Amino acid sequence: MFHATGYLAHVMDAIDVARRAAEATAGQGDHPRSLGILAVVLHKRFGVTGELQVLSEAVDRARESVRLGASLVAGQAQRLSNLGAMLSDLFTRTGEASVLDEAIDAHRAAADVTADDDPGRAVRLANLGGVLGMAYEKFGDRNALRDAIAARPWPRLRRTARTGPGTPRVWPSRSATGARIPSHPPPRDGSRRIRNSSPRRSAWPGVRCEGPSRTPIPGRVY
Repeated sequence: MFHATGYLAHVMDAIDVARRAAEATAGQGDHPRSLGILAVVLHKRFGVTGELQVLSEAVDRARESVRLGASLVAGQAQRLSNLGAMLSDLFTRTGEASVLDEAIDAHRAAADVTADDDPGRAVRLANLGGVLGMAYEKFGDRNALRDAIAARPWPRLRRTARTGPGTPRVWPSRSATGARIPSHPPPRDGSRRIRNSSPRRSAWPGVRCEGPSRTPIPGRVY
C-alpha cells in the first residue's frame, strides 16, 4: 500500500503487523522469516524518515534473522543479502569500518550460498561489488577494488550496431542495480584504470535490499 500512496502511516501499520508476526512465531521454524520481514519494513521506514535508531533496530532484527536461520537453506541467502544492505546504509551514516566489514561478509556469504543458476545471484554479486567498491573509495583498499571488479556480474554482449565493414559497435548494458557498465570486464591484470567522471558521485551503485514482495497480513505467516 505504501508504494501506491506514499503514506508513512501504511509503513507504520506494516511494522506493527510484522512485530506481531515475529512475536507469534517465536521458537518456531518460521521465526527467522518473520524477523527478516520485520527488518525489511523497519528499513523501509528508515528510507522514508532517515531515523538512525530505526535503522539500528532493522540491523539488529536482520542479524537475529540470519543467526536463527543459519541451519535453514530456504531464504538464507536473501536474509544475508538484506542484512548486508542495511549494514551498508548504517556504514553510510556512521562511517564505522567494522560495520562495512560486516556488510562485506554478509554480501559475500549471500553470494556464496546462491546457486550459479539462481536468478538472484546477479543482484547479490552486484551488491557485493558495491560494498567492496565502497571500501576502496573510503579507505583506498586496492584488494577490495580487485574483488569488486571480479564480483561484478558482467553481462554477455547483448546487441551490436555496425559502424563499418566487419566492425561491431558495443552498446553499454546496465548492472542489476541499474548502473551503466561496460559490456566487457576490464583486464584481470589491473592495467585498465577505473575513472569516475563525476567526483561528487560514487562510481559504485547503492546496495539493494531484497523484498519482502508483499506486505504482511495479520494472522498470516509467510
